[in-house]
Formats: sequence, structure tokens, C-alpha cells
Amino acid sequence: MASFEQHGYDDRSVIQYLLGATSDEETDRLDELSITDDEFASRLRSAENDLVDAYAKGELEGETLERFKSFYLASASRLEKVRFAEAMETMANRSVAAPQMHRRTKALLRLSNSK
Repeated sequence: MASFEQHGYDDRSVIQYLLGATSDEETDRLDELSITDDEFASRLRSAENDLVDAYAKGELEGETLERFKSFYLASASRLEKVRFAEAMETMANRSVAAPQMHRRTKALLRLSNSK
């Protein structure tokens, strides 16, 4: 089985595919590879997960963000992936913020008790 790079692809070209920025011919070729080549399919899933995570974290910008919103989010199943990633990001942010809030609350209580 040919490797990912032997097919002539890198992560950037796969991101372009995920964002609908490849020619019809190239899209057909990548669609076929995603079914027939396990290594390519694995790298494609990984790139897609990274792209979705970047969106959920607010890290996409410019044309990439616009293409993500207009093309990627047009699919109901992809939109569901994004909603899940956003929920996970929210939970992660809360778990990081909770100890900080707890420390601030303790400090405020100490201040109010010392008066």
C-alpha cells in the first residue's frame, strides 16, 4: 500500500480537500483514496479532527474560517462533530477555570472575614 506522501498529499492539501477547495477531479481522487487506502483514511480523519478542534478553539481565521463555515458546516454530520468538539472545549475551559474561581472565592472570603 502506498504511503500518504507517495500519493502526493500533505496535511495542507488534505485540509483544502476538507474545505471543498480542490478541483472536482482531485476531490473524486481523494474520495476514492479515503475508501481504498487505510493509511490515507486515517490521516484524513486526523486532519479533520485537528481542523474541527481548531475551529472549536477559535483558531481558524481568514479564508480558512470562511470556507469552514460555508462548506464544512453545510453537512449535518460534520456540524454534529463541531458541536461535540465545542462542547468538549467548553467543558475543558470550565475545568481549568473552576480551580481559579475557587481560589478567588476563598481569597474573597478571607478578606471579608478579616474585616
